[in-house]
Amino acid sequence: MIRGEVALVTGGASGIGFSIARALVAEGAKVVIADIDGDSLAGAAERFLAEGATVAACVLDVRNPDSWRDVVAKVEADVGHIAILCNNAGVGTPAIPTEYVSSEEWGRVLGINLDGMFQGVRAVVPLMKARGAGHVVNTSSILGLFAKSGHAPYVTSKFAVVGLSEVLRVELAPFGIGVSVLLPGLVRTPQAAAAARLAAQLAGPVETASRAPAVAKPVGIDAEAVGGVVVDAIRHNRLYVLTHRNYEPVVRHRAERLLQAFEEAQPQAGAEDISFLGTDTLTMP
Repeated sequence: MIRGEVALVTGGASGIGFSIARALVAEGAKVVIADIDGDSLAGAAERFLAEGATVAACVLDVRNPDSWRDVVAKVEADVGHIAILCNNAGVGTPAIPTEYVSSEEWGRVLGINLDGMFQGVRAVVPLMKARGAGHVVNTSSILGLFAKSGHAPYVTSKFAVVGLSEVLRVELAPFGIGVSVLLPGLVRTPQAAAAARLAAQLAGPVETASRAPAVAKPVGIDAEAVGGVVVDAIRHNRLYVLTHRNYEPVVRHRAERLLQAFEEAQPQAGAEDISFLGTDTLTMP
Protein backbone atom coordinates (compact mmCIF):
# COMPACT_ATOMS: atom_id res chain seq x y z
CA MET A 1 0.00 0.00 0.00
CA ILE A 2 2.85 2.39 -0.76
CA ARG A 3 3.27 2.82 -4.53
CA GLY A 4 1.03 5.57 -5.81
CA GLU A 5 -0.24 6.46 -2.34
CA VAL A 6 -0.01 9.91 -0.74
CA ALA A 7 2.22 10.09 2.35
CA LEU A 8 2.46 13.07 4.71
CA VAL A 9 5.67 13.18 6.75
CA THR A 10 6.01 15.74 9.55
CA GLY A 11 9.47 16.90 10.56
CA GLY A 12 10.31 15.95 6.98
CA ALA A 13 12.89 18.66 6.28
CA SER A 14 15.81 16.82 7.88
CA GLY A 15 17.04 13.80 9.81
CA ILE A 16 14.75 10.83 10.29
CA GLY A 17 11.81 12.59 8.66
CA PHE A 18 13.81 13.30 5.51
CA SER A 19 14.99 9.68 5.47
CA ILE A 20 11.43 8.37 5.74
CA ALA A 21 10.31 10.69 2.96
CA ARG A 22 13.18 9.60 0.72
CA ALA A 23 12.45 5.91 1.32
CA LEU A 24 8.77 6.42 0.52
CA VAL A 25 9.64 8.30 -2.66
CA ALA A 26 11.88 5.39 -3.68
CA GLU A 27 8.88 3.07 -3.24
CA GLY A 28 6.75 5.19 -5.55
CA ALA A 29 4.71 7.14 -3.01
CA LYS A 30 3.55 10.70 -3.55
CA VAL A 31 5.25 12.39 -0.63
CA VAL A 32 4.45 15.62 1.16
CA ILE A 33 7.03 16.84 3.65
CA ALA A 34 5.87 19.18 6.39
CA ASP A 35 7.97 21.16 8.84
CA ILE A 36 7.76 24.31 10.92
CA ASP A 37 11.05 25.58 9.46
CA GLY A 38 10.23 27.02 6.06
CA ASP A 39 13.86 27.54 5.04
CA SER A 40 14.84 23.96 5.86
CA LEU A 41 11.73 22.77 4.09
CA ALA A 42 12.69 24.61 0.91
CA GLY A 43 16.20 23.20 1.13
CA ALA A 44 14.87 19.67 1.52
CA ALA A 45 12.60 20.07 -1.50
CA GLU A 46 15.62 21.25 -3.53
CA ARG A 47 17.59 18.18 -2.42
CA PHE A 48 14.83 15.95 -3.72
CA LEU A 49 14.79 17.83 -7.04
CA ALA A 50 18.55 17.40 -7.32
CA GLU A 51 18.03 13.66 -6.91
CA GLY A 52 15.42 13.60 -9.66
CA ALA A 53 12.40 13.39 -7.36
CA THR A 54 9.56 15.79 -6.66
CA VAL A 55 7.86 16.25 -3.31
CA ALA A 56 5.30 18.72 -2.11
CA ALA A 57 6.23 20.82 0.90
CA CYS A 58 4.03 22.52 3.49
CA VAL A 59 4.86 24.64 6.51
CA LEU A 60 3.16 23.04 9.51
CA ASP A 61 3.05 23.79 13.23
CA VAL A 62 2.06 20.39 14.59
CA ARG A 63 0.81 21.94 17.84
CA ASN A 64 -1.79 24.03 16.03
CA PRO A 65 -5.02 22.31 14.95
CA ASP A 66 -5.77 25.10 12.48
CA SER A 67 -2.38 24.56 10.85
CA TRP A 68 -3.17 20.84 10.55
CA ARG A 69 -6.57 21.58 9.06
CA ASP A 70 -5.11 23.89 6.42
CA VAL A 71 -2.28 21.53 5.46
CA VAL A 72 -4.50 18.45 5.25
CA ALA A 73 -7.04 20.33 3.13
CA LYS A 74 -4.29 21.52 0.78
CA VAL A 75 -2.73 18.07 0.44
CA GLU A 76 -6.08 16.39 -0.20
CA ALA A 77 -6.96 18.99 -2.83
CA ASP A 78 -3.59 19.29 -4.59
CA VAL A 79 -1.92 15.89 -4.17
CA GLY A 80 -4.59 13.36 -3.24
CA HIS A 81 -6.06 11.42 -0.37
CA ILE A 82 -3.61 10.87 2.50
CA ALA A 83 -3.03 7.13 2.93
CA ILE A 84 0.14 7.26 5.06
CA LEU A 85 0.66 9.63 7.98
CA CYS A 86 4.15 9.74 9.51
CA ASN A 87 3.91 11.71 12.76
CA ASN A 88 7.65 12.30 13.05
CA ALA A 89 8.14 15.90 14.21
CA GLY A 90 9.77 16.10 17.62
CA VAL A 91 12.37 17.81 19.79
CA GLY A 92 15.00 16.60 22.23
CA THR A 93 15.99 18.07 25.58
CA PRO A 94 19.25 18.82 27.36
CA ALA A 95 19.92 16.90 30.58
CA ILE A 96 18.39 18.63 33.60
CA PRO A 97 16.94 17.31 36.88
CA THR A 98 13.16 17.16 36.73
CA GLU A 99 12.56 19.71 39.49
CA TYR A 100 14.47 22.32 37.49
CA VAL A 101 12.47 21.89 34.30
CA SER A 102 10.43 25.01 33.68
CA SER A 103 6.73 24.85 32.96
CA GLU A 104 7.44 26.47 29.63
CA GLU A 105 9.96 23.79 28.64
CA TRP A 106 7.65 21.00 29.79
CA GLY A 107 4.83 22.44 27.74
CA ARG A 108 7.03 22.96 24.69
CA VAL A 109 8.33 19.38 24.61
CA LEU A 110 4.98 17.74 25.35
CA GLY A 111 3.27 20.11 22.93
CA ILE A 112 5.46 19.09 20.01
CA ASN A 113 6.27 15.47 20.80
CA LEU A 114 2.83 14.36 21.98
CA ASP A 115 0.11 16.93 21.35
CA GLY A 116 1.42 17.39 17.82
CA MET A 117 0.78 13.71 17.11
CA PHE A 118 -2.66 13.87 18.67
CA GLN A 119 -3.56 16.80 16.41
CA GLY A 120 -2.29 14.84 13.40
CA VAL A 121 -4.44 11.87 14.33
CA ARG A 122 -7.50 14.09 14.72
CA ALA A 123 -6.90 15.72 11.36
CA VAL A 124 -6.10 12.66 9.23
CA VAL A 125 -7.49 9.48 10.78
CA PRO A 126 -11.18 10.32 10.18
CA LEU A 127 -10.39 10.59 6.47
CA MET A 128 -8.63 7.21 6.52
CA LYS A 129 -11.55 5.61 8.37
CA ALA A 130 -14.00 6.94 5.80
CA ARG A 131 -11.94 5.26 3.06
CA GLY A 132 -11.31 2.04 4.97
CA ALA A 133 -7.53 2.05 4.56
CA GLY A 134 -4.36 3.79 5.68
CA HIS A 135 -1.33 3.57 7.91
CA VAL A 136 -0.09 5.75 10.78
CA VAL A 137 3.55 5.81 11.89
CA ASN A 138 4.34 7.61 15.16
CA THR A 139 7.96 8.34 15.99
CA SER A 140 8.75 7.65 19.64
CA SER A 141 12.27 6.76 20.84
CA ILE A 142 14.08 3.90 22.54
CA LEU A 143 13.48 6.14 25.58
CA GLY A 144 9.80 5.34 25.13
CA LEU A 145 10.63 1.92 26.57
CA PHE A 146 12.84 2.78 29.55
CA ALA A 147 13.80 5.82 31.57
CA LYS A 148 16.88 8.01 31.36
CA SER A 149 17.72 10.36 34.21
CA GLY A 150 17.60 14.05 33.39
CA HIS A 151 15.18 13.89 30.48
CA ALA A 152 11.75 13.85 32.10
CA PRO A 153 9.85 15.87 29.46
CA TYR A 154 11.33 13.87 26.59
CA VAL A 155 10.94 10.45 28.22
CA THR A 156 7.40 11.25 29.34
CA SER A 157 6.40 12.32 25.85
CA LYS A 158 7.97 9.28 24.21
CA PHE A 159 6.38 6.81 26.65
CA ALA A 160 3.06 8.50 25.89
CA VAL A 161 3.58 8.13 22.15
CA VAL A 162 3.91 4.37 22.64
CA GLY A 163 0.64 4.33 24.60
CA LEU A 164 -1.11 6.44 21.98
CA SER A 165 0.10 4.13 19.23
CA GLU A 166 -1.08 1.00 21.04
CA VAL A 167 -4.53 2.53 21.57
CA LEU A 168 -4.74 3.48 17.91
CA ARG A 169 -3.60 0.01 16.88
CA VAL A 170 -6.61 -1.50 18.66
CA GLU A 171 -9.09 1.17 17.58
CA LEU A 172 -8.15 1.35 13.92
CA ALA A 173 -7.57 -2.31 13.02
CA PRO A 174 -11.30 -2.89 12.32
CA PHE A 175 -11.16 -0.08 9.76
CA GLY A 176 -8.26 -1.55 7.81
CA ILE A 177 -5.80 1.03 9.16
CA GLY A 178 -2.38 -0.08 10.37
CA VAL A 179 -0.35 1.58 13.11
CA SER A 180 3.40 1.46 13.78
CA VAL A 181 5.50 3.14 16.46
CA LEU A 182 9.13 3.88 15.59
CA LEU A 183 11.55 3.45 18.52
CA PRO A 184 14.96 4.59 17.27
CA GLY A 185 18.16 4.57 19.27
CA LEU A 186 21.04 6.85 18.39
CA VAL A 187 20.77 8.08 14.81
CA ARG A 188 23.32 10.29 13.05
CA THR A 189 21.54 13.34 11.69
CA PRO A 190 22.42 16.97 10.99
CA GLN A 191 19.80 17.96 13.56
CA ALA A 192 20.26 20.71 16.10
CA ALA A 193 22.60 20.37 19.06
CA ALA A 194 19.77 19.58 21.51
CA ALA A 195 19.10 16.23 19.86
CA ALA A 196 22.81 15.50 19.72
CA ARG A 197 23.19 16.18 23.44
CA LEU A 198 20.38 13.78 24.21
CA ALA A 199 21.75 11.05 21.96
CA ALA A 200 25.23 11.37 23.47
CA GLN A 201 23.82 10.50 26.88
CA LEU A 202 21.99 7.34 25.80
CA ALA A 203 24.26 5.03 27.79
CA GLY A 204 21.53 3.09 29.59
CA PRO A 205 18.75 3.88 32.05
CA VAL A 206 19.27 5.25 35.54
CA GLU A 207 16.97 3.24 37.79
CA THR A 208 16.30 2.94 41.48
CA ALA A 209 17.18 -0.75 41.22
CA SER A 210 20.90 -1.37 41.57
CA ARG A 211 21.08 -4.41 39.30
CA ALA A 212 20.00 -2.90 36.02
CA PRO A 213 22.04 -4.49 33.24
CA ALA A 214 24.59 -2.48 31.36
CA VAL A 215 23.84 -1.69 27.75
CA ALA A 216 26.44 -1.66 25.03
CA LYS A 217 27.57 1.79 24.00
CA PRO A 218 25.05 3.08 21.46
CA VAL A 219 26.23 3.09 17.90
CA GLY A 220 24.74 5.81 15.79
CA ILE A 221 23.25 4.56 12.56
CA ASP A 222 22.81 6.67 9.47
CA ALA A 223 19.40 8.28 9.19
CA GLU A 224 18.98 6.74 5.75
CA ALA A 225 18.76 3.29 7.33
CA VAL A 226 15.72 4.33 9.34
CA GLY A 227 13.66 5.16 6.28
CA GLY A 228 13.95 1.63 4.95
CA VAL A 229 12.94 0.16 8.31
CA VAL A 230 9.81 2.33 8.36
CA VAL A 231 8.84 1.34 4.83
CA ASP A 232 9.17 -2.31 5.79
CA ALA A 233 6.99 -1.75 8.88
CA ILE A 234 4.27 -0.10 6.79
CA ARG A 235 4.36 -2.90 4.25
CA HIS A 236 4.04 -5.62 6.92
CA ASN A 237 1.96 -3.59 9.42
CA ARG A 238 4.45 -4.05 12.26
CA LEU A 239 3.54 -2.37 15.54
CA TYR A 240 6.96 -1.93 17.17
CA VAL A 241 9.78 -0.72 14.94
CA LEU A 242 13.26 -0.87 16.49
CA THR A 243 16.59 0.20 15.05
CA HIS A 244 19.14 -0.98 17.64
CA ARG A 245 19.43 -4.50 19.04
CA ASN A 246 21.91 -3.53 21.75
CA TYR A 247 19.15 -2.08 23.97
CA GLU A 248 17.41 -5.46 24.28
CA PRO A 249 18.91 -6.35 27.71
CA VAL A 250 17.63 -3.11 29.22
CA VAL A 251 14.12 -3.48 27.81
CA ARG A 252 14.04 -7.13 28.87
CA HIS A 253 15.14 -6.16 32.41
CA ARG A 254 12.30 -3.66 32.71
CA ALA A 255 9.75 -6.21 31.44
CA GLU A 256 11.03 -8.82 33.88
CA ARG A 257 10.72 -6.38 36.79
CA LEU A 258 7.11 -5.69 35.82
CA LEU A 259 6.31 -9.40 35.71
CA GLN A 260 8.05 -9.92 39.04
CA ALA A 261 5.88 -7.19 40.57
CA PHE A 262 2.77 -9.18 39.61
CA GLU A 263 4.16 -12.20 41.44
CA GLU A 264 4.82 -10.07 44.51
CA ALA A 265 1.41 -8.36 44.48
CA GLN A 266 -1.12 -9.45 47.09
CA PRO A 267 -4.11 -11.19 45.46
CA GLN A 268 -7.44 -9.42 45.89
CA ALA A 269 -10.82 -11.13 45.74
CA GLY A 270 -12.38 -10.75 42.34
CA ALA A 271 -9.45 -8.78 40.98
CA GLU A 272 -8.52 -11.52 38.53
CA ASP A 273 -11.47 -10.79 36.23
CA ILE A 274 -10.14 -8.55 33.47
CA SER A 275 -12.81 -9.35 30.91
CA PHE A 276 -13.86 -5.69 31.03
CA LEU A 277 -10.79 -4.92 28.91
CA GLY A 278 -12.39 -6.66 25.96
CA THR A 279 -10.82 -9.06 23.53
CA ASP A 280 -9.37 -6.29 21.39
CA THR A 281 -6.98 -5.21 24.17
CA LEU A 282 -6.17 -8.76 25.27
CA THR A 283 -5.36 -9.85 21.72
CA MET A 284 -3.83 -6.69 20.27
CA PRO A 285 -3.29 -7.25 16.53
